[in-house]
Amino acid sequence: MIKITSPKNSDCDVFNVDMTGEIKHIAKEFSYAIAGTYKALKKNNQEYAETFRMELIKALGHGATSVWNDMPGPGLRCRALVIHEGEKLNGDDIANLLRSGVPTDIIKELLNQM
Repeated sequence: MIKITSPKNSDCDVFNVDMTGEIKHIAKEFSYAIAGTYKALKKNNQEYAETFRMELIKALGHGATSVWNDMPGPGLRCRALVIHEGEKLNGDDIANLLRSGVPTDIIKELLNQM
């Protein structure tokens, strides 16, 4: 699961990114989210869809862009937890997460979402 939020009344770029799942699964979910966004844009406005596609290609396709460097700064908060959406956590899962160093606030948030 990928959850990206940004406060509506923020004066600066503030983003909260919470991720759960295997790393390959997270990457696929980002891909599906991008594909879904592109498809929705294309359905409503071809020009916006093409602009979206080209901006993502520029941002992701070049190794020197800020996406692959330490650009995000203080406005980005990213937390990750390895589990798949829809799965249930049992006591052993929670114990393993705690042993592996996952912060308790991430585990609590995941349990609240389930």
